[in-house]
Amino acid sequence: YHAIKKSSRRTSYLGVLAYVIQATPSRVPYWNGESYRSMLYTFVPRLFAPDKPKKEFGQRFGHRYRLIHRKDYKTSVNFAQLVEMYANYGKWGIMFGMALVGLFYRTLYMLLNHDEGGDAPILIAAVTFALLMNIESDASLVLGGTFAAVTIFYVSLSVINALSARLLVKR
Repeated sequence: YHAIKKSSRRTSYLGVLAYVIQATPSRVPYWNGESYRSMLYTFVPRLFAPDKPKKEFGQRFGHRYRLIHRKDYKTSVNFAQLVEMYANYGKWGIMFGMALVGLFYRTLYMLLNHDEGGDAPILIAAVTFALLMNIESDASLVLGGTFAAVTIFYVSLSVINALSARLLVKR
């Protein structure tokens, strides 16, 4: 029973949210934006900043809320975005955080989802929104990964477009 209870607490994000709501701030203090600070440097590739701090929120979150054993440094617990919002700022974090996420997604949708420019914007939109659907991970991890993947995808499409234009001109 104990093992089932522990594992369901770790794998059910609604259960994890309920557990975090129950524990915060009575037993565990709010993070007060600590998990969002890494957004300042999450977009910088390690190639340019090899000493960039490692993100280990899965460990810190798991230990802080006693979801993993205190001596366990191999297991990681996803810090889902909704849970992260509550752990940082409580119910106001969820209300304002979801509003910001909605505005951000809507802005991206308006910028990327159009017929101008051929298939490239549609392909970039598909990749972007597929990556942003990873709401089970913390916000800076998802945004940083999405930014890197979309940048690489955009550069690749630009190179392919330039090469195909040169090939058509030579014919």
